[in-house]
Amino acid sequence: MDAGRRYFQWLTYVAVICLFGAIMFATFGEAAILVFKNVMG
Repeated sequence: MDAGRRYFQWLTYVAVICLFGAIMFATFGEAAILVFKNVMG
């Protein structure tokens, strides 16, 4: 198995996980701020 291709595949996998995690964090964070404002306000 080619090491370079395997490394590129792993890098792509990590990039997709990070992107998905960032989107989920942004969505959850926005919802959490909205709920927090409603509870405090």
